[in-house]
Amino acid sequence: MLVDLLLELGIDGPRLSQASDRIRKVIQAVPQGEDKPLYELARGSARKFLDRKRYGGNQDVILLDSVLSIRQLYRMVVKWVGSYEQYLAVQGLRHSLETLATLDSEGYRQHLRYLGFQSVPTQSRVQCAKALGKVFLQKYPETINGKSFGIFRWVEDTEGWTQFLRPYSERDEICNAFTDAMLRELNLPFRQTTLCGLSLFQYLRMQSGEDTLKPDSRVTGNLKKLLQVDELTGTRCLILASAISRELGIRLIELDQILVCEDYLRRKQKFQTLLDTAN
Repeated sequence: MLVDLLLELGIDGPRLSQASDRIRKVIQAVPQGEDKPLYELARGSARKFLDRKRYGGNQDVILLDSVLSIRQLYRMVVKWVGSYEQYLAVQGLRHSLETLATLDSEGYRQHLRYLGFQSVPTQSRVQCAKALGKVFLQKYPETINGKSFGIFRWVEDTEGWTQFLRPYSERDEICNAFTDAMLRELNLPFRQTTLCGLSLFQYLRMQSGEDTLKPDSRVTGNLKKLLQVDELTGTRCLILASAISRELGIRLIELDQILVCEDYLRRKQKFQTLLDTAN
């Protein structure tokens, strides 16, 4: 699969190795304002994903964060999500997928306005998170034997992003729920073999402890520049990123966190800035 893709994109072995070498040089350097090399910082950030420690492992917050992140500045998402946790405390609600699935979406949005937010998530975006919460609850309900449930059970029981390679009619209901939600949110026409929603699907799997990568605009854009290609679909991004992570000898999720380093660096430097500085 990789060899065919490289040929199709006109990427030879040396160019792939050159991209890996450029990343290796960046991750060995210490970014301004930090006291550790970029790789150590990225590995620490990735570990929070792998250990399901982001947001204390609360599945409602993980799902809301993932859905609100679609085509949105992440620093704003962090503020919205933090205010969601505050809203639950004010309302005397506990963290659970059921809480999200039955959330008073307008009450939450009004809470954000009360706090002074001039920009709040759209009603449809919050409804999207609620609808996906219901799907996970129905498919993987909580049981009395203490086994994992909801999103975490989904990650444990399913094969990952390759599910999205199947035609729409052959995919499972959760794959299709992601696609349907994104088609509505992004106002795109229905297509039988669409991969719409793959980035959200992947981001949620990352937040639930899977070693993978999300092919969003930042990750894909950085890889396009590194590999000097004009177009890169989500699936191609995943295949090429997997090859690069193997060359570097690092986890795929660590590569993801390297490419979106502005999310955790104190001075919010972007990967491309660090790349230009190192080279």
